Amino acid sequence: MLYKNLPASAVWWKIPFRMKLDAVAAWGELIRGDRGYFFAIIKAHFHFLGWLFAKQKQSVFPVKKDGKLKGLYNGSVVWAYFIQKKKTFLEIIGGK
Repeated sequence: MLYKNLPASAVWWKIPFRMKLDAVAAWGELIRGDRGYFFAIIKAHFHFLGWLFAKQKQSVFPVKKDGKLKGLYNGSVVWAYFIQKKKTFLEIIGGK
């Protein structure tokens, strides 16, 4: 989803960063004894890389590029949830 919806200028750093965060989470769960979570992350990464390099197809939906992403939250959900203690979506986006 990130690869298809982010502009190229953001993909080059966000995808590797996301994969590193996934790897940290996977290793953490493996250390805690949850092998299933670890292998699910590894499997997802291999599927993504396989799709990226071998099976990538053009979308059937028209491409709309107006320079701005719609529906994108520009803040940090992690900051809002853990630091500001906002627990619901409406609190995070300012609807409450």
